[in-house]
Amino acid sequence: MRGPYDEVWTFRPLLAGRTSTPRALRASDSVRATVRKFLLLVLVVVIGLLVVADFGARAAVANQLEKRLRKDVPSATSATVDIDSFPFLGRLAVSGRIAEIHASVTDVEAGPLRLARVTVDLHDVHLDRDALFRSRRAELTSIGQGTATADITQEELSDKLHLPIQLRDGKIGVRAGPLQVGAKVTVQDNVIRVAAGPVSLPALRVPKAPLLPCVANAEILDGRIRVSCTLDKVPDELIAIVKSTRANELGSLSGDIPR
Repeated sequence: MRGPYDEVWTFRPLLAGRTSTPRALRASDSVRATVRKFLLLVLVVVIGLLVVADFGARAAVANQLEKRLRKDVPSATSATVDIDSFPFLGRLAVSGRIAEIHASVTDVEAGPLRLARVTVDLHDVHLDRDALFRSRRAELTSIGQGTATADITQEELSDKLHLPIQLRDGKIGVRAGPLQVGAKVTVQDNVIRVAAGPVSLPALRVPKAPLLPCVANAEILDGRIRVSCTLDKVPDELIAIVKSTRANELGSLSGDIPR
């Protein structure tokens, strides 16, 4: 005879078998794999959009600075600005800082001199975040350190010293009549002095030039002398340039920066 629970007992193996078939497990694994792939795709797309926006904002700022630099230094034949800072928008939003700014102009008039190139390298550049977010205006406030350099060609030097000058292999030579005389160059208080033994040469003052507020050192390169000085503050020209650069000139830059 069958007991009252015998029939219920006979259904348990059947029910258990229905909920653990290999086909059901495979379907569940397939759904999870599809979801993971979709989420990964979304993540890649979001990261890609953020990177594109970051590079676009950085390029917009550099482009506007170049335009202002050309306007404020009309004697220059070209102007370039490069910004090295990634993530660009992230640094601005969190700390109001740009890692590096490199600006240069070519063929710049500095009093009687023509400088072949003037370059400024600024590191750890800080911006006024309040002006950036409230007034939609970018203002450089300070730098960690910086260097300004300018190149003077040997042709320009020869013209101003009224003697043929040759710059090669880290040495300077002066031709006086049939003689080629070795010389030494020194810089002090923005004045370049070339000492060529018995040959008397006039001192050459380098006046303050765009992006070049001082001259303290000189290095002889092939065909040119490179003068330089160390900066502890933002050059006046870059302050004027950045203060006049408004967010509405930079397209959608202000909308890309989180508040």
